[in-house]
Amino acid sequence: MKQYEKLYWPKFQQFGKKAANLTFNLFYSIEYIGKENIPENGATIIAPNHIRKMDGFVIGSSIDRISFGMGKEELYFFPVLKSILTWIGIFPTARSSKYSQLKEKYQKETINRYLLSKKQFNYEEYFPKGSIDEIVSDMQSKLYHDDISIKTMKSTDIAKYLLRDELMLLIHPEGTRHADAKIRECKPGIAKITLELYQDYSLKTAVIPCTIKYHHGFRPKIKVKFGSELDYDEKTTISELTANLEEMLKKQYSAL
Repeated sequence: MKQYEKLYWPKFQQFGKKAANLTFNLFYSIEYIGKENIPENGATIIAPNHIRKMDGFVIGSSIDRISFGMGKEELYFFPVLKSILTWIGIFPTARSSKYSQLKEKYQKETINRYLLSKKQFNYEEYFPKGSIDEIVSDMQSKLYHDDISIKTMKSTDIAKYLLRDELMLLIHPEGTRHADAKIRECKPGIAKITLELYQDYSLKTAVIPCTIKYHHGFRPKIKVKFGSELDYDEKTTISELTANLEEMLKKQYSAL
């Protein structure tokens, strides 16, 4: 068993994808464009815009490969939801810009311990009991340039660990939802993870811009487009790759 399989249930994710597909196609007419651009294997990041809460599920349920994703930390304050998200392969990420709001909203001591001020999560609460040392040790062996411990682990550590195993991640580059559906400024996280893996481990991660657009009407139409893999090399900077991703998302969205 791979170490990351202690964080989720592969069969649960596969079942969830089938159930989500049936449900979405019952209420929506969904068109997927460019699925041939998704690599069949290897380290891959699907980078979609973010309009509604269900975006990730609509996109992820169409992909045959096992995939992982990031979820905002407050989703993990509740034990049942935390377990379900973990089982389907979604791990927590901090949003430091929301820290003050979250701290004010969630005052209970049992919830406050999860809040992050430095973009790190209390993974002692997140990891399955009895597997913490094993998983962290495995991460240290894969990410030997990083000083990883259970107290300082960040969502980017999990992301790089999974990509080093040539898995697939779904990460929203805008960082949060935007109800008016306009493509906003992309955060540098995807570019940072991608270029660090390339520079430190010579691992070329496929970054696939993905756009989702909702239309109105009876049984509304949803269009999802997977673009071509972004091009980059050892001279590419984080800001350049981020700007390239943002430009591609805007072009794809306007064409849907």
